[in-house]
Amino acid sequence: MSNKWNYVTKTTKEQIEKVEKEFNYKFKEEFKEFILKNNAGSPEKYVFDLPSRTEKCFGGLLSFNENDDDNIFSTNKKTIDDEIYPTRTTALYVAGDPFGNLIGFDKTTDKVVFWDHELDTIEVINNDWFSFIDSLYQSKH
Repeated sequence: MSNKWNYVTKTTKEQIEKVEKEFNYKFKEEFKEFILKNNAGSPEKYVFDLPSRTEKCFGGLLSFNENDDDNIFSTNKKTIDDEIYPTRTTALYVAGDPFGNLIGFDKTTDKVVFWDHELDTIEVINNDWFSFIDSLYQSKH
């Protein structure tokens, strides 16, 4: 993974375990290590493509610390409580883009998904988190 992460904040294994318990989802060990190194960070290479659209932006990881702004707890609790967007409850979101869309794991398949808040649709980005992260690139513009 040759991508530099900026604005990283410290988190702990206990915080990650708290997220897993709160949302009844078990992260892979490699992902937990990734979060310990890059919590709340934004990648320098941030552009990705969807099967249906190109040049989407990866804004940053949600923080695994409850008291931080843009944290995984408040974002996903809004998801669960939000009756306006029922589609987005099928995933656990760990990141977002600058426009209010979310990136996370499908709770059934563990695939990486993109939730479009304007269309209320979920699209698979990749089968694996690290393949997705490795696919991020610099903007062509």
